[in-house]
Amino acid sequence: MKKLRKDSVKKTTAKLFLNYLYGRMGMKDIDSTIEILDLNEAKQLDKKSNVSIFSQLGNNKVLVKYSEKIPYSIKKLYKENKIDPINSTNKRLNKTQLKDLDLFKKRGVPSAVHIASAIVAYARILINEYKKIPGNPCIMSDTDSVVLTKPLSEELIGKELGQMKLEYKINKAFFIRNKLYYILTTDNQEVIKSSGIDSSKLSYNLFLDLLSGKSIQIERVKFKVGWK
Repeated sequence: MKKLRKDSVKKTTAKLFLNYLYGRMGMKDIDSTIEILDLNEAKQLDKKSNVSIFSQLGNNKVLVKYSEKIPYSIKKLYKENKIDPINSTNKRLNKTQLKDLDLFKKRGVPSAVHIASAIVAYARILINEYKKIPGNPCIMSDTDSVVLTKPLSEELIGKELGQMKLEYKINKAFFIRNKLYYILTTDNQEVIKSSGIDSSKLSYNLFLDLLSGKSIQIERVKFKVGWK
């Protein structure tokens, strides 16, 4: 789909399926909730939930962030079934009984960490083949890319699944750490990648300083909501 689509939206959608869909399998369930409630309703939350943000917005409305210390399903179990955890003779419940008592956690994110972990592991195995090509030392690599001293064989380059794409022919480069590097291509194009830092504030001379072991300082604007 990605290879054949000319529509940019459909092509991007196909790319997202290829590159990011598996990551949904490894997402962590979010146990907290943020809501805007009436003041009286918000006050009741404190009796049964762990409230971490309580910000009055005016007009009798409050923004609250809360999570339950005691899962709702367990509260429901004690309220409706009157089970005494100390004196109960039924110490162990089977799967059917647990389901009937609604003791299974209702997850907000359907995830399967083992699937995400397996895909990432296979990706590392596959990229490792490009890092140990005899006579072609690897300078730097990421999840789906490598910087090599010599060109790859033609059969490894193309648009099919599993093939590599030539991004740049490099004239000069500095690789400081993962996701922090400077590249000058053979056609004098500068490519700067800097995770967590505005790359427009970095330059060739700053990378020279980093390479020599010097420290540099980059200012950035950070916004933070003052809930109180």
